[in-house]
Amino acid sequence: MGRRHNARRLAMQVLYQMDLRPGRTEEAKTLAIDGSQSEPATKAMADHFVSGVWQHLAELDGHIQKRSEHWRIDRISSLDKAILRLALFELFYEDTPAQVVVDEAIEIAKAYSGDDAHKFINGILGSVIEARKTLNPKPE
Repeated sequence: MGRRHNARRLAMQVLYQMDLRPGRTEEAKTLAIDGSQSEPATKAMADHFVSGVWQHLAELDGHIQKRSEHWRIDRISSLDKAILRLALFELFYEDTPAQVVVDEAIEIAKAYSGDDAHKFINGILGSVIEARKTLNPKPE
């Protein structure tokens, strides 16, 4: 698997821990990222993802809340929030193509989360992508 894919998995693990144990950000980063056997470049990319998500957390959570019908953000599992936050960070702040972001988020959800989590995550991300197209249509 590629560096970016592995960095996403590491970042997701950190974000999950950070949601479960607020206030222990550095400890979560140290345990997951520094303690992994990944290459230094992969660790640096994971750290970049985590820092970016944390910097834009309120905004990212706002997008999740707005599009999660009948679910308050605190009712969404910590793991699904971690996957969504990471994917939304990439959609808004990285040059990663939307389809790649969605595919990766779904793959991570299938590997780590509940049976139907990938459907929920796909729905949220699809809604965000559609909203962005409406706000920023590409000239033809």
